[in-house]
Amino acid sequence: MSAIFRACPNLKLLDFSGGMTDISEIGCCPDLMSLSISSRSVTDISAIGRGCRKLQQLNLNGCKVTDISAIGRGCPELESLDITRCGVTDLTEIGRGCSKLASLSIDSDLGHVAKIL
Repeated sequence: MSAIFRACPNLKLLDFSGGMTDISEIGCCPDLMSLSISSRSVTDISAIGRGCRKLQQLNLNGCKVTDISAIGRGCPELESLDITRCGVTDLTEIGRGCSKLASLSIDSDLGHVAKIL
């Protein structure tokens, strides 16, 4: 995937499903506005927060992600976030940094979310 990120820096929309594991160089796509990753093998999404400041839509449904604080700190344009079936327990940084957030999809059982907006 790193080769795609480096070869296509003007990507605006990216939709992955399945076997993707390494998104560490996704920051090579600074104009990315929509990203969908549905891969149980993705656990670290900090590179998204570091390099995708224009991101408006992020779908992490089913990823093994528990820490999304980098998204709150680095994606101020985020409008839509899907963290269903992820195991996220803290949405504090999303509440602080994503003031344009209009759509949030989370598990219907909020018992696992310790801190919410």
